[in-house]
Amino acid sequence: MLFSFLLGITLKLAQLIMISCNDDCECGISEGAQSRIFMGKEATPNKYPWIAHIRFKLNQHDSRYVKCGGSLIDNQHVMTAAHCIFDEFGILRKRKLTEVYLGAHSISKDLENKHSVSKFIYDKRFDITERKLDFDFAILKLSKPVQFSEDIYPICIPDAKIKDYESLIVAGWGKLSEIEGAPDKLNEVEVDFIDNERCNKMNYEFTLRVRGVVETYPGEYASLVTPIHESHMCAIDVTTGGGSCIGDSGGPLMYKNPENHRWYAVGLVSGGYGVCGNINIPTLYTIVAKYKKFIQKYAPESQICSI
Repeated sequence: MLFSFLLGITLKLAQLIMISCNDDCECGISEGAQSRIFMGKEATPNKYPWIAHIRFKLNQHDSRYVKCGGSLIDNQHVMTAAHCIFDEFGILRKRKLTEVYLGAHSISKDLENKHSVSKFIYDKRFDITERKLDFDFAILKLSKPVQFSEDIYPICIPDAKIKDYESLIVAGWGKLSEIEGAPDKLNEVEVDFIDNERCNKMNYEFTLRVRGVVETYPGEYASLVTPIHESHMCAIDVTTGGGSCIGDSGGPLMYKNPENHRWYAVGLVSGGYGVCGNINIPTLYTIVAKYKKFIQKYAPESQICSI
């Protein structure tokens, strides 16, 4: 009788353990041993196998291009910033002149995995002429599905936005600073999550300081400073000013869950009010969880997981 009772308890415990460990998501696992972006360091190759290097060529006979980052979210879709797919005049860039590179670390050497784009999908509320970067989210549909490997693997999409993150990482091939050029190899930097109330205050104080105005927040000039949009979150290394810079747009702001060891794209690089490395003004990141339904609709094979 006692044996049967203990056996029953053991089976129930085993069942509970199985339930608590059940994780159907197949995304966000970094197999590489890995590790600039402003105030960052070089990432070890393939630490982030979902990061895409995107090139928008200026024309068919020109080797020059505009550079952005992105994240592979399933075997045929890469998410990025909507402002990347428009030029400075608000004209949609040409798909035929767009190249997406996956599995790259050095963008001068690791370019064998090149993909063309069959479709631009973006939030139609986005308007680059407004210069506010609201609704800054887009998905690139690749012309052909990709094969997953240790070097090419999708990142997880969070099913909900959480308020505070203990540690966030942003990575890309953007400029190392306002006066330095861009690196050849992928760089990463750890940044601090800044809640919107604090971000609005920092934005307000920075904007007025530029105008030569000093006053307590909020003050009489509050209406002149655009508040952080609901689709944005803020982050920066508050000690060094480290964070994203020119050329990192569209790249992922990543959170690693310490319990399941999966990486989630909680944000993507949208823009900022200051210059790279200014500790007084955080970078804006589009909140990916805000686009959960959008992603489910246009990239149904993507992995939307509990964070």
